[in-house]
Amino acid sequence: MAKIIVLCCLIILAAFGSVNAQKIGFYELRKGNITLKFTNWGAAIVSVILPDRNGKLADVALGFDSIQEYETNKRNFGAVVGRVANRIKGAQFTLNGTVYKLIVNDGTNNTIHGGPQGFAHVVWNVTAHSNVGHTPYIVFTYHSIDGDQGFPGDLLVTVRYALIRHNLFSITMKAVALNKPTPVNLAQHVYWNLGGHDSGDILSNVIQIFGSQITALDSEFIPTGKFEPVKGTPYDFLEPRPIKSKINGLAKGYDINYVLDGGVGNKLKRVAVVHDPKSGRVLELSASAPGVQFFTANSLNMTGKGGFGYKPHAGLCLETQAFPNSVNQPNFPSTIVSPGKPYEHNMLFKVIIYVDSNQGCTDAAPRPAHPRPTRRHGRDAADRASVPRLAASRHVADPDSGRRGQNRCRRGRNGRRRGPNQADATQIRPTRSVSAVSAISINIGRRPIRPIRLKSAVKIAGEAEILAGIGQNRPKSAVKIAREAEILTSDAEEDFRFFFTAYLSRNGAEVIKYVDERGMRSLEL
Repeated sequence: MAKIIVLCCLIILAAFGSVNAQKIGFYELRKGNITLKFTNWGAAIVSVILPDRNGKLADVALGFDSIQEYETNKRNFGAVVGRVANRIKGAQFTLNGTVYKLIVNDGTNNTIHGGPQGFAHVVWNVTAHSNVGHTPYIVFTYHSIDGDQGFPGDLLVTVRYALIRHNLFSITMKAVALNKPTPVNLAQHVYWNLGGHDSGDILSNVIQIFGSQITALDSEFIPTGKFEPVKGTPYDFLEPRPIKSKINGLAKGYDINYVLDGGVGNKLKRVAVVHDPKSGRVLELSASAPGVQFFTANSLNMTGKGGFGYKPHAGLCLETQAFPNSVNQPNFPSTIVSPGKPYEHNMLFKVIIYVDSNQGCTDAAPRPAHPRPTRRHGRDAADRASVPRLAASRHVADPDSGRRGQNRCRRGRNGRRRGPNQADATQIRPTRSVSAVSAISINIGRRPIRPIRLKSAVKIAGEAEILAGIGQNRPKSAVKIAREAEILTSDAEEDFRFFFTAYLSRNGAEVIKYVDERGMRSLEL
């Protein structure tokens, strides 16, 4: 089997040719209100354009305007870093009795992010790119040769970015060792500023990190091999709080690896939630890696896009990764990849737009352009108008459809409205997925769809959940049932798609492959 895998990789390399021969350029993916731009220099994310609570678009990723700036700058803005992300102590490691010496590029004695010519500073090959259909995507490929920056063996790396829906995108990183075992640890190095790349610092952002421990550091910011609890320390983000709340307890800011609570393995686990109260933008991250480096750009000082000056704390990084210096720490999860045993790292990003600046829901969401029924679930039109709304990014302004949608604030059992502090936005349940849209009357194609009762929608969504159980792989059947119940109206269909994504994301690392490649395509009408 290992020989077959290696042979297939060599065939792929022959088909693609030399990656360094490809011209450096910019590429784009767009779906609804989200636009992602990339360059094949470092397989980097150049920009992420999102709406705020008022529908105003802004670029929330730090970066540069020109290819030349990416080529000459070493800040890794938006790039894929590797072959081994983060630091390796002493710029060396021992593997199978052989000592491998790397190129020093951190301090006087260490290696960081794969060396001075790591994956962030090379030309990648664009092997696939589609900006049409339900899942726009782009695939970058790079062949790292034996001895590259001192690392052993040839390594074939692919990175796939995909827009799964209007507010959900994925990153899948894979690597295959072609002839020798080698350490691999790939990470995405976006500098996020949800207020906009030119909005100042991120210290007022509210963040929650799902890691109860950190890897303790020595004086060179390299893990000692010990783990320390975060409870009660400046690193404690187990509950949401502003970044600035305890940053003064640190020398410069945050630059630390968190041990994620989901454990080691390929299953997706919750990583972090970041909320910018001013714009209302929220970013939720899940990943299959065991750790995440939380970095607040502590010494940043340069000119970025549009001539804007990036100062310290102008952005934050959430680099999901294996633990730093794992290759020299036997008690850390292994990062060694061997021929026949490929590497894979999955990330899932969800964007939510909260309308109220106080983290609650308000009536500031745009009104829907399509007609609405005068009664819904026992409430008249005046009563409905008084219910505040929560706008998701796809609802703020969809240039493709010309419609403006809405999600209502949810009510608890006591009838009180619940804001995002009281309702976990990542825990999507069937009742919530369909209740906000189950009575919208609109057409799918030429077939008129009538409003249905809430209980019916909940019942059908429950049956669909059963069909979407682990290992069932029956999305078509679930959609058939939902369509027969007439809940697949335009907005309801989007919620139904997202229900599948959220449900499957809690059941293993197959979410990217299953939902993106099989689930979404089989859900097409």
